[in-house]
Amino acid sequence: MKRYYVVLLLGLLFLSSCVLFKRESFVLDKVLKSRPRQGEYVFDYAKILEDVSEYAERYLEVIRKRYGIEALIVSLPTLEEGTIGDIAVKIFNNWKIGKDYNGRGILLLLDNNKKEVKLEVSYELEDVFTDMFCGYIESKQLKAYFLNGNVGIGLLAVMEEIENRAQIKSLNNYTRDDIKERDDRLFSEGAGATRHLKKFQKEKVELVNFQYPAGKTPSQAWQTLIESWRNKVRSPQLGVYTEITKLVYRDYTNLPDSRYEEDVRIYASKPYEVIKKQRYAVIYFGNK
Repeated sequence: MKRYYVVLLLGLLFLSSCVLFKRESFVLDKVLKSRPRQGEYVFDYAKILEDVSEYAERYLEVIRKRYGIEALIVSLPTLEEGTIGDIAVKIFNNWKIGKDYNGRGILLLLDNNKKEVKLEVSYELEDVFTDMFCGYIESKQLKAYFLNGNVGIGLLAVMEEIENRAQIKSLNNYTRDDIKERDDRLFSEGAGATRHLKKFQKEKVELVNFQYPAGKTPSQAWQTLIESWRNKVRSPQLGVYTEITKLVYRDYTNLPDSRYEEDVRIYASKPYEVIKKQRYAVIYFGNK
């Protein structure tokens, strides 16, 4: 008998839903000149983030509201004759990232041509978002996923690291030694691990996989996932998850109750269509 599993691309939210995203036209000079739109945080000119754009928008909006930091993600198909460092500075300055948030701004720039990554941080955040932290994101964490064509999964880990640092900055009770210790652990623990200073406590995770098994149908698997959100189950070992999902989700066991409540509110009664092809199925929202 077939069993259907939920494949999560990003923590709680994503199935492989075929949501249509806005297409960005690309003229580098025009992009560098000014920010196309306010109130949006992901500008995917290279068309490499379509599977994760919606989630990333929501995540960056949370960072803005909760921590007073404006963080943007921009992907470009090419830098033409420019370097990624120079282009990042131009976008950061011309788009005035963080200007309305006491100068607290972050830009994650992706060059799809050379598969380069640049994390540009405003002066006001440099004590927590250090050069070592930025270098780790650029050369160790995200670039490996980028080169392997899995930039969406890598983005998951990057946004988590950004939120963790934003939380520390917001609490404002850190020392230089705290940040140095955290920087040192970046290279000793490897990419994707959730790392908190000792003062931050994790939620207890119960192993309840037997209560949320793989579904006999895609719809059953989807409803099982919704039920796990409703009960705020934080275990990464649910039976409805694939092995890859379990691996990715282990870094997302510390989400607040409000995240689960919001997802239930949005998705529990939202109409969807099941699209099946051979062994695979997609929970589909939106227009074809």
